[in-house]
Amino acid sequence: MKSYENHKGKLCIVNTEIGIIVAEVVSFEREKLALKIIEKKNNLKLHEDLYTSVQIEQNEEEFIYFYEARVISTHKFVDQELLILYIQKQKKVVNNRRSNRIVISRHFNKKVSLSIRKFPPIDEKWFTSDIIDISTGGVKVKREEYLSKGQIIEVLLEKPFLQEYEIVVSRIVSVCENNFVYYYSIEFLNLSEVQGSHLNTKLQELKNKIS
Repeated sequence: MKSYENHKGKLCIVNTEIGIIVAEVVSFEREKLALKIIEKKNNLKLHEDLYTSVQIEQNEEEFIYFYEARVISTHKFVDQELLILYIQKQKKVVNNRRSNRIVISRHFNKKVSLSIRKFPPIDEKWFTSDIIDISTGGVKVKREEYLSKGQIIEVLLEKPFLQEYEIVVSRIVSVCENNFVYYYSIEFLNLSEVQGSHLNTKLQELKNKIS
């Protein structure tokens, strides 16, 4: 099986029946995918032959990549844990969620907020953040509490953008500060295809209202 891309250095979401893992691609050779685990729940026990689905989607890239795989082995070191997967199926689809972005102040007469919390959500509270702009690839928010660049978080997406809420694993790609308020650019990592389509439709509807 030939891989679509090398993917080395890219973040991915690994979905399993026992929980979600955020990982970084170390190598992809033949049918084997090696991942360095970035975040997972402490009690999440990985084992051989565990079925996984892997999603690799980088903001603004042309394609989204999906892989079905099983765990071959895990390797723990002092400062990292590696996960080796055997790829059984693969698929890439055109990323139709790249372009639509709206600035909240142009479409709403009041503040629009969403909730975020650190991942994995072990005793982590939700914090409300005001949205500056949003697209199908991510969101820019402001809040007084500090989070570091690269932090993996969960974003609670709901009305007015989605009819049914979805918790999206995400990461902070940039942080800046002004007058003790922090501005965060956040990249969605595992927004589902269905909800991504719904969000894209909603953003286009809002754009059309003022065009």
